Amino acid sequence: MREIARPAAASGRHRDGGDGQGARADDPPGEIPALARRGRSGHHVAMLEPYVLSLALLVLALLAVGAWYGIGPERMLGWFGSPDLGAIDFAIFGRSKTPNDAFAAPAGHERAEALAPEIVSPVYEATPAALHAAVLAAFETMGDADLVDEDPNRLYSRHVARTPRMRWPDTIDVQVIPIGAGRVSLLVYSRAKFGMRDFGVNRARIAALLAELGRGVRVAR
Repeated sequence: MREIARPAAASGRHRDGGDGQGARADDPPGEIPALARRGRSGHHVAMLEPYVLSLALLVLALLAVGAWYGIGPERMLGWFGSPDLGAIDFAIFGRSKTPNDAFAAPAGHERAEALAPEIVSPVYEATPAALHAAVLAAFETMGDADLVDEDPNRLYSRHVARTPRMRWPDTIDVQVIPIGAGRVSLLVYSRAKFGMRDFGVNRARIAALLAELGRGVRVAR
């Protein structure tokens, strides 16, 4: 019988009909096709990308923590300006639009309805000057705030306190107000410089101040 000659496979043509993924005629026997090898390599690179990104973020976080404690939080926060937010006028000031402050005023104060104080300030049996001095002494006893401004003529003082761990600064304004008949009370406004929420820190600070005052100044009955 006469043999029918078969056409030789064209060099470089795919054995599977040329869909781009099969073995090539010039691929050595038993090896992964060249295109498949390139596809697997790209897949491995794509799989590694999230791990590389996570490692980079971890390194940046460690550097930030090292800088925070190495340089010091107070010094780093100082790069964003003075920790003191400045004086306020209790007659016209407004509350923060975010929950990062607290206010105390005596019952029936003229601005209580508009400012919605979280704490009612007690009424004390003392002179205005005596309560003002007691406020300064209370802050010294508490030991967590620095006096940045004080005017005995206006019975006003301003203090900057810092949170224990992160050392975020808060500004506290205190105004002693006469109530009449040998009685006085005070307005206290404590507010955070950073953050949208203070998690009750400023309210707790005002409560601690009033508790300390109650130990040395007689509260009216």
